[in-house]
Amino acid sequence: MTLASQERAIPAAQLAEALKLPRSIADVLIQRGLDTPEKAGAFLDPSLDRLGSPHLFGQMQIAVERLLTAVRAEQPVAIYADRDVDGLAGLAVLVRTLRSLGGTVIWGSPVKGRGLEREVLERLARSEAKVMVLVDCGTGEHAELEWLKSQGIDVIVADHHRFTAIRPPAFAWIHPETLENNDGEPPAGCVMAFKLAHAVWISFLGHDDPERMDYFLFSHLDLIAMGLLADRMPLRGENRILLWHGLRRLAYSRKVGISSLTRFFRLTPRSGPLSVREVNWQLIPILNAGGRLGRPEVTAELLITEDPDVARDCIDQLLALNSQRRAAQDASLASFEKAVLEQCSLETDPVLVALARDVEPSVTGLAAQSLVRKYGRPAFLFVRQGNECVGSGRGMPGFDLFAWIEAHQEWIVKYGGHQGAVGLTIRAADFETFRTRLIGTAREALAALDPALVVINHADVSSRVEAIVALEELDEFWWLSLGRLAPFGTGHPMPLFQIQGVETIVPVVRKRSKKPVEEFILKSGICEIRAKFEEPSPQPSPEKGEGASVDTLSLLGRGIKGEGPWDLIGYPTAVSKSSREFTWTIRNMWRSNG
Repeated sequence: MTLASQERAIPAAQLAEALKLPRSIADVLIQRGLDTPEKAGAFLDPSLDRLGSPHLFGQMQIAVERLLTAVRAEQPVAIYADRDVDGLAGLAVLVRTLRSLGGTVIWGSPVKGRGLEREVLERLARSEAKVMVLVDCGTGEHAELEWLKSQGIDVIVADHHRFTAIRPPAFAWIHPETLENNDGEPPAGCVMAFKLAHAVWISFLGHDDPERMDYFLFSHLDLIAMGLLADRMPLRGENRILLWHGLRRLAYSRKVGISSLTRFFRLTPRSGPLSVREVNWQLIPILNAGGRLGRPEVTAELLITEDPDVARDCIDQLLALNSQRRAAQDASLASFEKAVLEQCSLETDPVLVALARDVEPSVTGLAAQSLVRKYGRPAFLFVRQGNECVGSGRGMPGFDLFAWIEAHQEWIVKYGGHQGAVGLTIRAADFETFRTRLIGTAREALAALDPALVVINHADVSSRVEAIVALEELDEFWWLSLGRLAPFGTGHPMPLFQIQGVETIVPVVRKRSKKPVEEFILKSGICEIRAKFEEPSPQPSPEKGEGASVDTLSLLGRGIKGEGPWDLIGYPTAVSKSSREFTWTIRNMWRSNG
């Protein structure tokens, strides 16, 4: 068989047979471009053997040799990382790697904002370190990289943010845009640090010692998993491989700090992997709290320490900081929303651009993301700091925010980021000019955009139906097959299914409860599954079959059975392994024509 024939797309039935999958799961794979046994098989088997060599980065070897020279000469190595979980996870990987090799490592992170802070760089430079690794930052920092060069410090940049028009000076770049073949999914900053650590360990262990490579390197995938999810990287390609293994490593992490944190939240001990939701909603907010309130060293210490007492103290501090962060975030969001309502036109502005005063600057990104979800358009939020305005932008699928701000860099002091998220500083005197120019650029981009690409995904669930499934098919084998597609998240959302053949919908009525019915049982013959609705009273779909009346749907909430047959659109949200019952969330429903 030729390579061309091996890569030719095949029908879903053939793919299902080749991979021993239900037809509906094969449909999902094909909808996502995994339309050959080779592509789909590689996706379903996220083996570490499929990771690309770190030496695909052209300057990797000189970076490794420079670090090892410092270690052998007993010279300190400085590491500067951004303050968020992505940057600090990469910091922890490199600190642990170099210390395992006997190196002396000092580290720091910004305490006032994002990017490179001169005060922190000066402190690191005073340590007499002559080599410094920048993690998840540095790509757009011309002035600071020039200063480091003037101090005789060799700078290795391990970053993923987009290059600006003129690349700053550095001894070596570990960056996706330096790859000869850069057609994969964008990585996180911590992945660039992991690639550097991987190359360092290869130089010591070679390629023929998988057990020690697993112990010294791949055990750090617990850190990488948190960094990937914190930066909302698309969960395809190598990102999927790293996350798949990292979620499992989190469940039995040997790191005292991580193990203490997961036990605090009662996520461990367990036999299976942590879920994306558990990491996103429980671990990441706590870990991000340190950086957002100017204490990134607390998070870094928790990820690095092997002392249980230090770990407990770090967790206590982060819990207190997180409480402060929530209060600051709530107040800031209210201030930003007020500024948006006063300064923007919700009817005509294609992008929200607003400036607030006396607001915590560390939460501009979180506030912008919240407003994107609420108003369905990109948002740029700024805080006035002296003669400058410091801000963050958050976008939506189909919009390239980095290109937007790069087109107006004459008004920008410094900037960085990628397609969906940017950070920037502009002169306060230029704010209104920049705002007007940015709105014009956004209006042009919106006019040229396919409306089908503009989708706000609130729950990491697909925006369109990708497969049809009969209620009778939803057995344990089907669920296990769907589980092979996990983990779901950014770039790889939970599929949306059309469920056919629902004969009866029975409300689950709780005794003595006066609350509206929230849970239902969907039945077809002897088959039944549990479900709930996204909305309390879902509206019928007018273009699908004979639309269900609002009266019929409201009767369901009063405990009256709904007779079918029905078709429903929904997605699975949980499974009870003990009773083998599925819990589905229903987005829409209508009476079947048949």
